[in-house]
Amino acid sequence: MPQISDAPSPGTSPDTLASIVCPDRLETVFGTLDFFDGLPLPEAVTRSYDTLDLLRGIEAFLNCVPGASMVALRRGLRSIGVDSRTIGFTAPRCTSAPVLLTGNTETAYGMTFLALDEDGPTVVEAPGNSLCVVDDLWQRYVTDMGIAGPDQGNGGAYLFLPPPRVRG
Repeated sequence: MPQISDAPSPGTSPDTLASIVCPDRLETVFGTLDFFDGLPLPEAVTRSYDTLDLLRGIEAFLNCVPGASMVALRRGLRSIGVDSRTIGFTAPRCTSAPVLLTGNTETAYGMTFLALDEDGPTVVEAPGNSLCVVDDLWQRYVTDMGIAGPDQGNGGAYLFLPPPRVRG
C-alpha cells in the first residue's frame, strides 16, 4: 500500500507552494480580512457577509431600475390621460420638455402601456413607415412592429393576448 506524505514532492517548487497558500491578511476595498491557517477569523466572516449583503442590495437596486422607471412613466402618462386604450405621442418630434430616460429631439415617440389583464386581447395598429418596439414592463424585448416588424413598414395590426389564466 502506498504511503502518503505531506512533504512537498520533488517536482513542486517553493514558489508554487507559496502561490497557493492563503495569506494571514488580505487587504480589500471593503477592509482587511484576517485569517488563521487559511480560515477566516470571526471579524473577517462578519465583514464578508456584510459585503455580500451590500453587493446583493446594489444588484437588487440595479435590477429594479428598468421596472421602476416604467412604473414612473406609466404614472406620468396616466396623469395626462393616456390609458391602456390610448397612445400618447410627441408631435412632430420629442422636445426636452418630457422627462424620458433616453428620449432625443430627432425622434417622434408614441407610447402606451397595455393592460391585457384588464382589457383582454388588444389590437394595436402600427402606422406605415414607422419603427415600433414592444417591450414588457421590465424593458425586455417582446417584438418589433413597423419597418423592423413583419409588416416591413407597410403598417399592420398586431394582436396582443393576455397570459393564460391559471385554473386551480
